[in-house]
Formats: sequence, C-alpha cells, structure tokens
Amino acid sequence: MKIAHFSPLPPDRTGVADYCWELLPELSRHAELDIWVERGLEAQPPRGCGIVELRTQPRLAEQLSVYDSIVYHFGNSKYHHYLYRAFLDHPGVVVMHDLGLHHFFAEYFLEIRKAPEQYVEEMEYNYGLQGRAMAQDVLVGRLSPPWETQPLRYPLNKRVLDLAEGVIVHSEFAKRLVQETHPHLPVRRINMPIWKTKNTESVDQLKMRYGIPLDRVIVASFGMVTPNKRIETVLRAIERLKNRKLIYLLVGEVASCLEGALRTSRLEGIVRPTGYVSGKAFEDYCAIADVCVNLRYPTSGETSASVCRLMAAAKACVVSDTGWFSELPDDCVAKVDVDEREEETLLACLESLIANERLRAKMGANAREYVWANHSISSAASHYVEFLREVNSHSQKRRFDCQVIDGISTHIAHLGVTDEDLHLLERPAEILARLLG
Repeated sequence: MKIAHFSPLPPDRTGVADYCWELLPELSRHAELDIWVERGLEAQPPRGCGIVELRTQPRLAEQLSVYDSIVYHFGNSKYHHYLYRAFLDHPGVVVMHDLGLHHFFAEYFLEIRKAPEQYVEEMEYNYGLQGRAMAQDVLVGRLSPPWETQPLRYPLNKRVLDLAEGVIVHSEFAKRLVQETHPHLPVRRINMPIWKTKNTESVDQLKMRYGIPLDRVIVASFGMVTPNKRIETVLRAIERLKNRKLIYLLVGEVASCLEGALRTSRLEGIVRPTGYVSGKAFEDYCAIADVCVNLRYPTSGETSASVCRLMAAAKACVVSDTGWFSELPDDCVAKVDVDEREEETLLACLESLIANERLRAKMGANAREYVWANHSISSAASHYVEFLREVNSHSQKRRFDCQVIDGISTHIAHLGVTDEDLHLLERPAEILARLLG
C-alpha cells in the first residue's frame, strides 16, 4: 500500500507534529510512505519515509493519483493550513486531533487570509442563515468567539467531514459525534499511540539541574497554557492549599491572556512557567512531577497526548470529567466534574494526592498499566493501515456503483423514458439497490 501523509512535523510547536514523528517510522513498516510537507525538513526524515515538498509539485492531481490513500491530520493550529488547501482539491482520510475546528478556520480566514467574508460563508455552509448572522455578529464584536465559548456546539467541521473519505479519531466520544452528523462516513477509533520512554537520571538529579528544591512536592500542568485548561481555577485551588511546600510548574507556552493572572496570583515562588519545551526537557519535567493537573473545559473533542504520556510515566493525574477524559478508568486518574463545585473538588483531590504518596504511587501504577496495554504505537500503526485498506475498498466500490448508475441513467435517457413510464422502473431499481447493497 502506498500512502501520502500530510501533517505538521517538528520543529512545529504542536503536539500533532510530535505524534506524527513518533508514529511514522512504525507506519512505514506496513506501507510505502511519503511525507508531504510545505517546506523541507530541518531534521532527517523518519526511517523508511520519503519526503515530498508540496510547493515543488505543480501537477498535484497527477502526483497524488499514484497513492492508494491520502491521509490528512487536522487540528486547531496554524501548522495545518497548508494541508487544508491540498485537502479541498484532493480529499482523503482525515485524522481529527480536534473534532471542533472552529479555531482553525477563524485563524485561517480572519488572520492568515484576511478574508472575513470567507469566514461568513463557511459559517453559512455549516449552519445556514443562523450561522451567517452569528459570523457577522462575531466580526463586529456583538458575539463572543464561539471557538472559545462553544467549540463543540459550533465545531465548523462540516466541510471537512463532507469531503472526507474516512475519519480516524482517538475516542469513543469523538466517534459518536462524527456518526451523529455523518452516519454513512467510515470512522475508526484508534487510541492515541504512546512511545515508551525511560529517564536515566534520578528525580533528585533532575531537580538540581532545573533549580528545584529537593524537599518540594511538584504539581505540574503540561501543554499550551490556555484558558480552557482552567488555569485560573488551578491557581485559586493552589492558593488555598494548606501545604505550601510545593512548586507548581506550567510546562508549556503561556497564552498572553493568562499572563496577568499569573502575575497577580499570590503564589510568588511557587508558580514557575517554563515556556515551550519539547523532547528531552518534556520528559525531564514529567519525571520530576508528583501530581499532574490537566483540566479541560470547554473541550474541542481532543484526546490529550500529554495526559497519556504522563500516565505512561506512572504519574497521578487530575483531569476534567468530560469528553475523552471521562473514558479513562476511575482507578487511573482523579476526575473533577465541570460544575459550580469544580474548584472545591480540585482542591480536595490536590490535598489528598499531595498528602498521600502511596495513593499517588498506586494511581500512577494503574495508569501506566492501562496505557501500556491500550496505547501501543505498533498497534496504532496496524489499525491505521487496516482502516485505510477498508476505506480504499469502500471508495473503489462507491466509484464502481456511481459508474453503473451513470451508465444505466444514460441508457434510460436514450430510451426516451417519461414520468408516465417511471412505474416500469420500480422493480429494476429494487433489484439494482440489492445488488449494489
């Protein structure tokens, strides 16, 4: 099987890039694989993979016609813009890292293309005249951006799903939502693939290297620090903790809208933002952490690679009880309801986990066992290829069906059949429907 693969790749600052970089070598064991990139790679390509620069391919349709399957990875960052343009003309199987794509399209139309009228048109395509009116209200400031407040009520993903030949998601939650709007579209849940890693340095060595006191309990949040990670709620809960002998690490780039909240919190000397980290530094901070907090509301239907990595490292994690997070076993993570008692529940979880090292160890051990059993990268690659073959067969059958129907329609037209003769076609139509099944 020959596959064309479109996705961000390192050094792009997105988790999807890291995800693909780890998956591609394993995927190349099952298929001939070309990575289509917007520009050349800074690093050596993953083993077994060819590299094709999109901008050097003037005859794109001809080039892509040689592949059995084309795979596009979609998420809510600017690094997916280049592949969306290719997808519109040459659809394939989409991997939905975020089910809600409203943020992606808002940035694409409003900031990158400077084309607000296209955002309005996209909203109308998805939600009719109501969507058009909403978009116009957003543009003049009468309505808060729905990609921030209601990302799954207005996911803006209809065009992508309408054109897709098949969809890969990472949770039953996302799969169900796709099936509700596109019941005939092939969709497969494939668990987030996680690569096993092992840190060779001790926790004390790592703490000394990063300037962290050895006697502190380390609470940490990983990933882009954005409002939907409930960071302000976490800060308030930490302010109320009885045990102040701790450090709260924010391991990731801090959104500008949260910088003020960090400055005004009464947690000087406790909160430590690290800025963007990747690779070895991420693994180091993961090893250092005692309790990890990854809340999420509202969700865009994503699966958290950070949480999966932390669970694989046997870390005690506190998550929101929503979306994919709700699917995690209760003995592997602590769950916080998204309700008016969110802060109180989080505070109770933190108090318990900080005070009880044995509880942290037990939860972490359960989490590691679960991830190792369910998130194998080799298993994910096998499921990818299996699904791509199924979709390819489905697409070939659909093309054959269309050719048969077009041929019959042409012959009927040549016979001069009128509306008065349609009753004569009912029985042949029934037989044809059963044959094409």
